[in-house]
Amino acid sequence: MTPNASDTSKQENLVELKKTFAQVCSNQQQSLNKLDKQQQQTSKKLDKIYKQLNQTSQQENQQCAETSNKLNGKTVVGEVEWIFVPSVQRHIQARVDSGATTSSISAKNIMRFERDGEDWVKFTLTHTEAKLDYDMEAKVVRTARIRQASSDKLERRTVIKLVVKLGNDLQQEAEFTLADRTDMDYPVLLGREFLQDITLIEVGKSFIHPKVKS
Repeated sequence: MTPNASDTSKQENLVELKKTFAQVCSNQQQSLNKLDKQQQQTSKKLDKIYKQLNQTSQQENQQCAETSNKLNGKTVVGEVEWIFVPSVQRHIQARVDSGATTSSISAKNIMRFERDGEDWVKFTLTHTEAKLDYDMEAKVVRTARIRQASSDKLERRTVIKLVVKLGNDLQQEAEFTLADRTDMDYPVLLGREFLQDITLIEVGKSFIHPKVKS
């Protein structure tokens, strides 16, 4: 059966419609691809801006923290701080006390001896609650007479030097008396000689400075 002119025209129209539809779909897909590419580029730009803002914020926070830890050029410390003792590679909690002249560290089994004509001491750095138990040796600097707050009697204590670090600002070789502090809350006491004129104590605050290794 031979198709008439009307059927031929319909077929041609259908083919044309299919072509038009395919072209429209192709144009839409291209538009979607272009839009997706633009969104990816925008997302990358936003990520870059976010990273820059985050980095700036971290720098500002660090600057604020450093500023808050200093006042008139002096380092501000809390009533209790972490110190790092390189000789035993340990962080130890220390109570800051401007009322004490000399700093003190918890020690037992204290025994002085002579080495190469010099006065030395061996002892155990110990504190049960702080989980400290280190056998140490150090050169004796001097012998100090310490008066306890609860007694009028003077107690003779061996004095040594230890390098300690407190936060990012303080690291020094300081004098410490050896004393049994196992019944006290903190194994280390930092006195005026350690603080000198470079620190201020902020009463009511603790652990202002982070744990820092040398």
